[in-house]
Amino acid sequence: MMSTQDAYESLKQENEQLKHTLEVCRTWMKREVDQSVHVIAKRKVTKMTEIDREGFLRENQEAIISKRIHDYFGDLLLLNAPKELIEHLINAEINFYNLSKNPNLDGFSVVSSYHKIFDVLTEQMIVHQFRKFALKK
Repeated sequence: MMSTQDAYESLKQENEQLKHTLEVCRTWMKREVDQSVHVIAKRKVTKMTEIDREGFLRENQEAIISKRIHDYFGDLLLLNAPKELIEHLINAEINFYNLSKNPNLDGFSVVSSYHKIFDVLTEQMIVHQFRKFALKK
């Protein structure tokens, strides 16, 4: 049979082992919580960045699209194009951008803007020239 002193030493040793195990578990849990907090914070920052980016794009949408149109067509072509054509093209691209962000919107606004471009080109290239010819003859 164990003496009181032996039982005391055995309990003391078991207590030390449990304290060590508890400390290891506490360290592991703290590391897991810190890692989870970091992941959540990173998601929030990423989401905020996307929201800020979308806000910036919405605010500067016309300027961004105008620059893209200018870069694509160049100075010479845009100088010879009617002002209404460029305005309708910008509107069409803005409507297309909004449609791509929200597919539930009606795409008629995009079609309508491109149809207006076609009308401006038809008026300038065909009808206007024909009217000049008809007035001379």
